[in-house]
Amino acid sequence: MKAITRISTGEYEYLEIQEEVSSVDEAIQLHNRATSVYKAQGGGLDQKDWNNALDGYITLGTMPADIGERMSKAQSWMISELDKSARRVNPPEKRDIDYYKKTT
Repeated sequence: MKAITRISTGEYEYLEIQEEVSSVDEAIQLHNRATSVYKAQGGGLDQKDWNNALDGYITLGTMPADIGERMSKAQSWMISELDKSARRVNPPEKRDIDYYKKTT
């Protein structure tokens, strides 16, 4: 039988892999291997983690370093653009509180 594995690579994008397999278990193993290889190559945060990171960043203006390291290039770009926008609409000299200032 033919197994088709789809791995989400963007909002409306996916990577599709088709392979002949002999059982459902083999198809599941194919999916798990493909997903782990893609994520190891910098597939980025899954949707739940991305939503949490994005919400946290918009609310606090910061995020943990390990989250940033796991992001895809597209996700990093989005955070960078949000940061630039926030600094344009609320420049440091006009802020009551500087959320971007690193605290120790």
